[in-house]
Amino acid sequence: MPWSCSSAMDEKVRFIADYQRRFFSLSELCARFHISRKTAYKWIERYEADGPSGLQDRSRRPHACPHQTPWVVAEALLEFRRRHPTWGAKKLLRILSRRHPAWEWPSRSTASELLKRHGLISGEEYGLPRIIRTDNGVPFATTALGRLSELSVWWIRLGIYPELIEPAHPEQNGRHERMHKTLKAETTRPPRGNLNAQQARFNAFRHEYNEERPHEALGQETPASAYRASLRKLPRELPQIEYPGHFEVRLVSRNSGIRWKSNWICVTQTLGGEYVGLEEVDDGLWDVYFGPIKLGRMDERKLRIEDHKGRWVRKTVSPMSPD
Repeated sequence: MPWSCSSAMDEKVRFIADYQRRFFSLSELCARFHISRKTAYKWIERYEADGPSGLQDRSRRPHACPHQTPWVVAEALLEFRRRHPTWGAKKLLRILSRRHPAWEWPSRSTASELLKRHGLISGEEYGLPRIIRTDNGVPFATTALGRLSELSVWWIRLGIYPELIEPAHPEQNGRHERMHKTLKAETTRPPRGNLNAQQARFNAFRHEYNEERPHEALGQETPASAYRASLRKLPRELPQIEYPGHFEVRLVSRNSGIRWKSNWICVTQTLGGEYVGLEEVDDGLWDVYFGPIKLGRMDERKLRIEDHKGRWVRKTVSPMSPD
């Protein structure tokens, strides 16, 4: 089997990824990877049956390529990226190689390609949106002040505005709901036999939906033909939020409060370690913001914050609590 020694495992993963994207016919893929159709069918069947582990060489040790990348290494890299979505391949490899010095790690370019194939560098490839509209469920929103979640806090730090539809009004996100209906109809009825086969079906649907299927709302054009990448790139480090000069800025401590004069006022634990801005709107009354999101109104006489529904943040924070 004439797989390139870049390693053999990397070539098989690239082959399966290209096959799932449906950009090329099987004959074209065989020519690109210099393999026979028999070999192509063999690896497709093994992947659909056993997932990534099915791509491993079944002999006791490789004959032609002594530097195969074990799948456990790829999984470790992917999982670490999910935990640290702003870290690049170079930083991920440096830290992981320290933790597992006996493992054979791929090159930076191979690691970047792996992250790209799994959709983990989409912000670098496609840029960042200005707004993301979602429903009111987790992980997009919570019952915390300002409806903030860990995810929406991260978006705000990236300069993305989390726009929530009104509760119980899915029609406000109608296009997305319609896409969900089509997705379920074409990929889950009936469901595939295992998770890997189901993921392969999802991947094929994504390509078909974006690249081939005409959309009535687009004048029978495809989404891919109308899409333009954002010029806003994913930063390597999260920028701090900046507030206007007349705002008072306070750090939310890990116990969820801010220091106000000689007192403590509870905000929300979701913003622990983040800075909020306060704008005075009347004597002793301050609107509280996290970035562009208004969290509520603070009454410094009551030492509490009132949310948009008129509810007071009840939890009290001891002045002796650590920052």
